[in-house]
Amino acid sequence: MDLRGHHLLCLLGYSGHGYSPSFINKMEHLAPLYRKLDLDFDIYINEHTDEICEHCPAMVQNNCTTFSKVDHEIRELDRRINEKLQVRSGFFYSKKVIFRKIREKVEPDDLDILCKGCKWLSYGVCKEAIRKLKATDN
Repeated sequence: MDLRGHHLLCLLGYSGHGYSPSFINKMEHLAPLYRKLDLDFDIYINEHTDEICEHCPAMVQNNCTTFSKVDHEIRELDRRINEKLQVRSGFFYSKKVIFRKIREKVEPDDLDILCKGCKWLSYGVCKEAIRKLKATDN
């Protein structure tokens, strides 16, 4: 998978909502694969648009066009999450390593800061997904 930092957490909490039918279809395809605990694969950490962003209706030429400051805010969101997980853009990590880092380094309430400004945060599904992941022993 090719993912930017914030999607490392978004895929865990995805609950059927999205920006467009194309975006929802992409998330419906990727989220079950990502969440499958016994399935491991490499994830490339991208600092720009990834395979999920490509399906967002606001993306034009690798930039978010919803409004001018959004692209900067999304890049800051990626930076905070990458820093918390101690992963770097431009590198591959196994999914099992990413999940181990999430279990060890992220508490559900950390999302209030890590994901500040995300419109989906108020749904609570991402915090619940972190709780569930932390409860597993894989």
